[in-house]
Amino acid sequence: MQVFRRSPWALSAVALAAIAGAVLFGVSQMASATPAPATVNQGAPGNTPWPVSGTFNVGNLPATQAVSGTVNVGNFPAKQSVVSGDQTEILFEGNYTLDTTGVDHLGSFPVSAYRAVRLLVETDGSTQTVSLGEAAGSRSVGFDLFTVNGTGQNRIYDTPGLGLEVDIIGPPGAAGSLLLVGRSN
Repeated sequence: MQVFRRSPWALSAVALAAIAGAVLFGVSQMASATPAPATVNQGAPGNTPWPVSGTFNVGNLPATQAVSGTVNVGNFPAKQSVVSGDQTEILFEGNYTLDTTGVDHLGSFPVSAYRAVRLLVETDGSTQTVSLGEAAGSRSVGFDLFTVNGTGQNRIYDTPGLGLEVDIIGPPGAAGSLLLVGRSN
């Protein structure tokens, strides 16, 4: 009696052929399907619903599925309002003129109640240097020094401490303006 042994790969080849046939059959079915066009009628913009009608091919489900109805693409309020818990306060706003030494100490401003301060310096066209220091009691420690060349400089700082010292250095008689704003929340 003769025993025939089947190779383990023979069954796998048959299974692969079956899977490949199913995939190719599905691809050919998808390639031959032609979806019916759907139409969208444009309505007025805003809160007007837009009618939608037509058919849509959903693949292996029954032929095509009808689509109809309206789609609302609006319903927005006329004005959008944003509420913020931030409070801003002007700590200093004014003009300055440098004295004959070319130095002006604009002051020490209490800033501990604010999470950030904004400093805007504008000059009369001359080159001036702004020196900022952190005031703590009777001493001040410098933390920023920058030059303004005839145009405005706008800088924002996390609150530097208890107080902010502001000094302007430049040619004697030079002028400018300073705005210091604190923001709290």
